[in-house]
Amino acid sequence: MPGPLPGPFPSPRVSAHLKLLTVKRRGSRLLVTGTIARDASPISLIYEVRVGRRVVIARTRVRARKNGHFITTLKLPTVAAKARAGTLVAHYPGSSRYPRAEHQAVRAGALIGLTT
Repeated sequence: MPGPLPGPFPSPRVSAHLKLLTVKRRGSRLLVTGTIARDASPISLIYEVRVGRRVVIARTRVRARKNGHFITTLKLPTVAAKARAGTLVAHYPGSSRYPRAEHQAVRAGALIGLTT
């Protein structure tokens, strides 16, 4: 006699739809807005910039509002305030419902008024 039928199959994981909408530089601060699936939170934002031989890193974590939008400001270290190029990465670690997601927004060039 065959064994019991397998239980319900797990539903496939769907994309977290992580997007960075705007990245604006305001002096020593970086304003970042974006979207993610409504129940996928928190998001880590990491900004790396090379200043001379050093790599300076600014990090923050942000939770999305109920509609899935997020907005945050990263305070850049003093040594990075004059740097004009860098990389911003938004990272979602994943959950049982959504797989890991990463979105790289900027690489080189002035960040003033950049929209991705």
